Amino acid sequence: MKKNIGPIRDTAAIILAGGKGKRMGIALPKSLLPLGKKTIIEHVLATLHSLPVTRIVIVTPADDSLFRKLLGGNRYSFVKQASPLGTGHAVATALHRQKFSESNVLIIMADSSALFKPGTVRQFIRQCAPESAIGITLFPAFRNVTSVGRVYLDKQHRLLGYHLRGASSRRIGHPYIQGGYLFFRTQWLQSCIHTLARSKHGDRYNLTDLLSYAKKNHSRISAYVLRNLKEWSSVNTFREYRETLQKINTRLKP
Repeated sequence: MKKNIGPIRDTAAIILAGGKGKRMGIALPKSLLPLGKKTIIEHVLATLHSLPVTRIVIVTPADDSLFRKLLGGNRYSFVKQASPLGTGHAVATALHRQKFSESNVLIIMADSSALFKPGTVRQFIRQCAPESAIGITLFPAFRNVTSVGRVYLDKQHRLLGYHLRGASSRRIGHPYIQGGYLFFRTQWLQSCIHTLARSKHGDRYNLTDLLSYAKKNHSRISAYVLRNLKEWSSVNTFREYRETLQKINTRLKP
């Protein structure tokens, strides 16, 4: 049993919690929206507390007062992202401000991770460690989802390509949408985070662009596909928020 959970014990977690609900017309970070009796970020933290991760770093907007008031100022490490320049910039900021001695880093997109179960995350980490440079959770693409990109896999779940929504790209393989968890070997992430460039479709740095970098440099990529959409969540629109609320209420029913 100890052998199975070993990789998790050598894993730090970085939660990206600064995403704003612009399309919903709210100024509050999406990770602070309520889901049942807890906020989104509290659901994410409850999952992580069920795993033996070494520590949890939370990347917040420039004003982190609401997070510190809700979560306490001492239990977690908080890193402020001064400007909302995307997930890649948020992770780069965390790597710059914090020292990571762990072999692995788990990156969590807070606003799309509230429904992940601890067992799912545990299996994901075990699949990735120790051989993979990068791992990604994926769901089969479905209609009306506002995810910004598509990941294409072959029948053996090997990466064929990745592109942002709206970018000109021919369809190859089977399309998937990104889940809320990514896995990285720490040294690999630290060595290539600087390669991220500003997106052509916005003034942002997208962490998932590292998929293309990994493929180009023949680094091992692990795709963890979840067929059960009960663990899929998103709060980019009020419709998605209502759907996520419905899922969490169903899960909490006695």
